[in-house]
Amino acid sequence: MGCYCRKSPIIKTSWTPKNPGRRFMACGAENEDPCEYFFWIDPPKCERAVQVIPGLLRRINGNAEEVRRLMVQIEGKQEQLVTYERKLRSYQWKEKILWFVLLCSWVFFVMNFKSKRTANNILLLEIGEL
Repeated sequence: MGCYCRKSPIIKTSWTPKNPGRRFMACGAENEDPCEYFFWIDPPKCERAVQVIPGLLRRINGNAEEVRRLMVQIEGKQEQLVTYERKLRSYQWKEKILWFVLLCSWVFFVMNFKSKRTANNILLLEIGEL
């Protein structure tokens, strides 16, 4: 089945208040001048469906908007996480440097204490020999 202008028809879905969710075929010449080809695929919806479907559609669209809003928040949190990870790496590097300085100071302290003690022992020995 083809449309009047010999293009392939396309299937679309109506979201109008009168025909929500009802599929139809229309001319496939979207960018060009389409012909008047139109054919309903689905039968008309019952009155209850016509009342319920728009509300459900609004809820879905609201949920989609909420998802988009949350995705923006997640992206912001991811950027914060990257910043905090950089700061953490910087602090870890500083911590390693501080531990190294502390170790060096203790080594210096022990060596200095030991050399003073040795010098004192030598001095005592020299005094004792006099």
